[in-house]
Amino acid sequence: TLLTPWLRRNLGSLTPWKKLMQCRRAVDICLFEEIEDRKKMDLSDRIDILSLLLQARDKSGEAMSHQEIRAEMLTLLMAGHETSTMGISWGIYGILSNPHVLEKIQEEFHQVLPDKNQLVTHLEKLVYLDAVVKEALRITPVVPYIARITKTEYPLGKYILPKGITIIPAIYLAHYDPEVWLEP
Repeated sequence: TLLTPWLRRNLGSLTPWKKLMQCRRAVDICLFEEIEDRKKMDLSDRIDILSLLLQARDKSGEAMSHQEIRAEMLTLLMAGHETSTMGISWGIYGILSNPHVLEKIQEEFHQVLPDKNQLVTHLEKLVYLDAVVKEALRITPVVPYIARITKTEYPLGKYILPKGITIIPAIYLAHYDPEVWLEP
């Protein structure tokens, strides 16, 4: 709906765009009420994201607008929460689907971590686990494609793309390209 302009029409209560706009309004009302409530509080000891955004100032000392805070909060929710959940889920699925991988991870844990309470301080020593996580994210990228609009003419291989064109690289396809990966 967001990438297809002709779907962004309100043609009655059953259209996807109308429903999306109703949901957006409901979220905005809830978030803006919370912002106003927080502005009345002492936020100096608070470390939650909304409080930190309300305390943030730009170089000239200006606070973020309600719309800027909304954009940051929704980005964190949609891009941060959802992508992390998907990445972890695909990683666990991959590990559990390959018992030999799970065994190697467990072996590495026993060799590297003398005490399970030291996980955070020894995390960089878990080389195999790091490779498994990176491979899981490569073969099942949580964002399979991205969209960008050229601000100027853009050289892409033997082509020159004009200003204002939308480029949508397929990350998923790139990760399976045998010219890039020996065993995609």
